[in-house]
Amino acid sequence: MRLHSIQRGWRSPAVLFPILLLLGGCHVHADVSIESVVSLDHVKVDAARIVARGDRVRFTCMQSRSGACYFKVAGPAAVQVPPDATELAFQLAAGQSRELKGLPAGFRHCLDYTGTPHAPDCAL
Repeated sequence: MRLHSIQRGWRSPAVLFPILLLLGGCHVHADVSIESVVSLDHVKVDAARIVARGDRVRFTCMQSRSGACYFKVAGPAAVQVPPDATELAFQLAAGQSRELKGLPAGFRHCLDYTGTPHAPDCAL
């Protein structure tokens, strides 16, 4: 009997770092562009982009195995986003974008490709 090993796509730590920031929540400031790409066996399967310029932030779901990207946005400690809620969660179909205006400096976000991000994976 011969055993076969199953190999999965090798992932460089440099590629995983931005994904961990996105999944773990990170702080975004003006004039920042973040792209999340998940690859399996060297094939891109999930991809999203967040671009912040001034007070405008564009969230784009470029590609997703599930058909959608799920975002959660929250303000820095004690700041509400939008003004009447502590956080905003939304989903975009692959190929769609959404622009938000007036997010506070230091807003935080999380991204998931299978459903709305929840703690502890999304440490807002």
